[in-house]
Amino acid sequence: MNNNQAITWVFGLTADPIHRGHEQVVKNTLAKSQELGLKTSEFILVPTYQPNLIADKSSPIATFEQRFEMCKLVAKELSQELETDITVNDIEQKIHNRQPSYTYDTLDALAKDHDNLILIISSDHAHGHAPKFRQWHRWDELINRFGLIIHERPGYPLNDCFVSYLKELNPNVYVAKNQANIDISSLRLRNAYAYGAEVSEAHINPAVDGYIKRFGLYS
Repeated sequence: MNNNQAITWVFGLTADPIHRGHEQVVKNTLAKSQELGLKTSEFILVPTYQPNLIADKSSPIATFEQRFEMCKLVAKELSQELETDITVNDIEQKIHNRQPSYTYDTLDALAKDHDNLILIISSDHAHGHAPKFRQWHRWDELINRFGLIIHERPGYPLNDCFVSYLKELNPNVYVAKNQANIDISSLRLRNAYAYGAEVSEAHINPAVDGYIKRFGLYS
């Protein structure tokens, strides 16, 4: 990776539904990149087609097309708010339509059209004595070829020794600590919609809320 070139940030998410917590990750990533003096070319949201090794998650309830559209609503607003090119990519639907989504394959496909890819993950994949990241498909090839930014998540303190090891493999490994965090999850939101409870604008973009209600998702 050329440190002088602008970075393409890649944020894979199930987005069932996308919420303010996801938006905060986008903001935190761009804030950290500025702090590190890194230039951003593009920020890509990548809805997962068939989740594979995502911590404690089951198959999505909304279709891929619905999750893709919800991401597009958020990307449009964030692009204007953050003055950054934020896009949504359907690469996983194209390459993983008959098998589970493997992040290495997704990044490999994106690399054909984008340079200097850095993957965004949370600290639950780099936590504990046996970090989950080491269970990822072709994780060692991934870290050698692509950069990584790890966002610290409450309740999942980083395994600093493991992070140091990753940095030895690839200097383009970054850690974002002590940043703003919004305490919400897609599961909590789905449950709220299922029971007809009011959902706060602090937790979900009104455009996404409107989309969910228009199509009766999760109810």
